[in-house]
Amino acid sequence: MDRQTYFGSFRTRMVDLKNTFWPPDGMFDYPQGRRRVVLHSRDIRRRIGPFQDIDIAELYRALDAMVKHTPFTAFCAVLDLRQLEGALPSRALPFKDEPYSLGMQFILERYAQFLRTKKCNGLVVLEARGRKEDFRVLNNMVCLLDQYPHTLRGIDGIFWVPKWAEWDEARTSFGGLELADLIAYPVARFVQTRVKDPAFEIVEPKLFGYPRYENKGLKVF
Repeated sequence: MDRQTYFGSFRTRMVDLKNTFWPPDGMFDYPQGRRRVVLHSRDIRRRIGPFQDIDIAELYRALDAMVKHTPFTAFCAVLDLRQLEGALPSRALPFKDEPYSLGMQFILERYAQFLRTKKCNGLVVLEARGRKEDFRVLNNMVCLLDQYPHTLRGIDGIFWVPKWAEWDEARTSFGGLELADLIAYPVARFVQTRVKDPAFEIVEPKLFGYPRYENKGLKVF
């Protein structure tokens, strides 16, 4: 998603959606305190936290409309850990110790390819998970960037952000991360079942390389 869209129409849609379902300010009393609602797919499906007492069908309709009308390109990697388990020991580091690096390498390569087609540069933004976990991911990504500088050119930086902006008293969440989380479940479900449900049909045209997106916008390991 380009910067203009993110800080323009997408941000407006995200704020309006949250203000509609959690009036007047899109905030909810989490155990940590009053914070901006985060659209977390798992919590929505389980109807926990902010999603307990709302019209969930209406929320899904609003989310579908937001995803459908937001211009973005998706790069998805799905890991079948059962299938990878036997193959990983024979792979070179860092993949032996960090299977998710397989998915990260694919996404970075396709993202860089996309940037070159657009003749622009871009950033990678990840959700912070913890110092140890983030350091491991950073180490793997640095290895990839050092090993494939030509292939991955165009990526200007990698940033980690928390779920909430604590410097803003948790009044701000990061919509791009929420969007990525929302589309991940329909994609994973399609890979498991090979059935294109309505949620996946909304995401499918966003996959890089659509309609021939296999191994381009969607890769299964």
